[in-house]
Amino acid sequence: MPLTSFSGIFLVYGLTLLAALLLFNLVLRRLVLRPLAQLEQAIVQVKDSQFSPASLPAGANNEIGRLMDHFKHMASTVWQARSELEHKVKERTEALERLTHTDPLTELLNRRGMTERIDAAISHQQRENRPFGLLLLDLDYFKSINDKHGHSVGDKALTVLAELIRAITRPYDSAARWGGDEFLILVLDCDAVTLQGLGERICAMVALNRQLSDHAGNPMSFSVSIGGALASGDDMEGMISKADQGLYAAKHAGRNCFRLFIPATQAKHGVASTFA
Repeated sequence: MPLTSFSGIFLVYGLTLLAALLLFNLVLRRLVLRPLAQLEQAIVQVKDSQFSPASLPAGANNEIGRLMDHFKHMASTVWQARSELEHKVKERTEALERLTHTDPLTELLNRRGMTERIDAAISHQQRENRPFGLLLLDLDYFKSINDKHGHSVGDKALTVLAELIRAITRPYDSAARWGGDEFLILVLDCDAVTLQGLGERICAMVALNRQLSDHAGNPMSFSVSIGGALASGDDMEGMISKADQGLYAAKHAGRNCFRLFIPATQAKHGVASTFA
């Protein structure tokens, strides 16, 4: 028989084969190649810490689908463990930051933490002309309290004073245990009247406080002397030195009082410096 008799059969066979190949390619891409590409992309994202388990679709009911489901479960576990680890690292970092900047007894800033705050305030004052001041506090006769009642009562006096400082100062001010029985308060956006009012209020509230008691439970009174200084272009050492001069003047005046250092340019009668 001539081959032309089979042309229709060859045509049908060719078209059927072509359709089968196209269908096979479509099924292969849908069930194998596309899921494998998604799985490969997910693996790269996991490696780069950018993968979210929700971005991977649920697998079909076959071997590759089950493989995708297993990977999705594994990736979810890894993602959760990584998130928990990052959270713990953040908590530990913040706790370490607090330890390096906080006094353990009073829970106020320590010298390092306050130094950073003062440096920042000086930078803002130089750039934006924002006024600020310092208050240097000293607990009167602190050595006598330790010698007479013991260091535990002395520590209690320091913690009571820290609580009073926190209660009196504004949220955006900063307070620190500067060393021993000395405390330093950074008062932002203030003038001489504000600084003096705060210093005198602290003196009055400490003198009236009765939270401190001896070992027998008898209430004890204590007081503080305070020196203050306003920022006037000095560095930190210069400002603290002026506040310390005010503190010395307060102790010389009988303690339990506040004295504000006034520079020579603002002092009356041409004196080198004075105290208010």
